[in-house]
Amino acid sequence: AVVSTQSTSSVRLVELGPRMTLRLVKVEEGLLDGEVLHHEFVEKTDEEKKVIKERREKAKREKEKRKRDQEKNVKKKEREREDNKAKSLEGMKKKEEKERVQGEKC
Repeated sequence: AVVSTQSTSSVRLVELGPRMTLRLVKVEEGLLDGEVLHHEFVEKTDEEKKVIKERREKAKREKEKRKRDQEKNVKKKEREREDNKAKSLEGMKKKEEKERVQGEKC
């Protein structure tokens, strides 16, 4: 197999569509849930911004409270499950003891 190193190839580029011009419309803190830092078409007054910020902070506090309550409930259910398991094991031991005593009587 002989490889030729003298061959040349050419590439032709063709533009397929129109060029695009992009404009910045909205800048938001975070990902789809943060404060709007800049908006091309909507201008809020300072009072409106304050109300929005307070509402967002309130929602955040409520979310954190729900999360704490949920964690508390999960721990409570886990304790109840462990207590129930312990009671069941205790009952099973008593039943086995009772059957063993009855078996010895016979």
